[in-house]
Amino acid sequence: MSDTPQKRKRAVVAALPAQSRPMTRPISATWWGHRWIAALEHTSRDVVARLGRGRAYARDGHVHDLQIKSGAVTALVSDDELENYSVTLKLDAFDAKTWNQIIMNMHQQAIFVAQLLNGEMPKEINTLFRACGKSLFPINSHDIDSDCGCEDWANPCKHVAATHYVLGEALDTDPFLLFELRGRTKEQVLAALSQLRSAGSSIIDKKAAESSASIALDDLSTSYFEQGINALPALHFDFDTPVATGALLNSLGKPASWQIAETPAQLLLPALSKARDYAIAIANGTQTPTSVVPSPLTTKTRNKKTRTNKAGTHKQGRQ
Repeated sequence: MSDTPQKRKRAVVAALPAQSRPMTRPISATWWGHRWIAALEHTSRDVVARLGRGRAYARDGHVHDLQIKSGAVTALVSDDELENYSVTLKLDAFDAKTWNQIIMNMHQQAIFVAQLLNGEMPKEINTLFRACGKSLFPINSHDIDSDCGCEDWANPCKHVAATHYVLGEALDTDPFLLFELRGRTKEQVLAALSQLRSAGSSIIDKKAAESSASIALDDLSTSYFEQGINALPALHFDFDTPVATGALLNSLGKPASWQIAETPAQLLLPALSKARDYAIAIANGTQTPTSVVPSPLTTKTRNKKTRTNKAGTHKQGRQ
């Protein structure tokens, strides 16, 4: 009795390289991953059948050895006969002048920096690139030069399409890979933004020092120190919801000596969120500060020391 197509498919998946894996979630779960896949599908409407085969290959784990670097993506794609085909995708990497302008524009948009540190791609990110005459995402079929070792004349073939879909999943996980494709790694972008922030802080500190140096203490009278005698007007506070929660903790990652599965952000964010809510409640007058209650461990230790001291005193008295 011959094998059914379902048995044949299971056998092929089982024989694929160990590093390949079937997709466990929908292709392009994020808007930026979807944007990448949409560009592929929009420019490949005349080869719909190849796109379907490519999606199936991607979902079943036929794509392995995916490598992403500046201006290029490479992968090996196994077909149903377990023959491997080398796939290469090439696109333009931006020059240093363009990237310097893009990073300067990012620096001026604090919300963009916060979202990137939180592992999210800002929805308006491409406006920064368009302002420099570039696009982060492919616009037409000429923006990506694809090559495959198979003999299929179609572009994209099913192997190239499968690589695009797996790349879309990789972009879902790490949006900084989009920047790397265009010529800058995550570390380079964050280092440049950090340098700009440090330079801005130095300028602010210098201006503050110059301003404070211009105050002459001899010009101050006693009335200056009595201006706060009268009662202050009632204070009201407005608190905005953070755009990105835990951006700093997420950017720091795990210390080298960290040995548990949870990240510092996963452990600390619940407590930090509660502390923030508690501080807001106090500021708004809906809750009053409470004194610190000793932990059971502290109380137990203190009582143990007290009993020990009493026992020692009693023993000395009998002697």
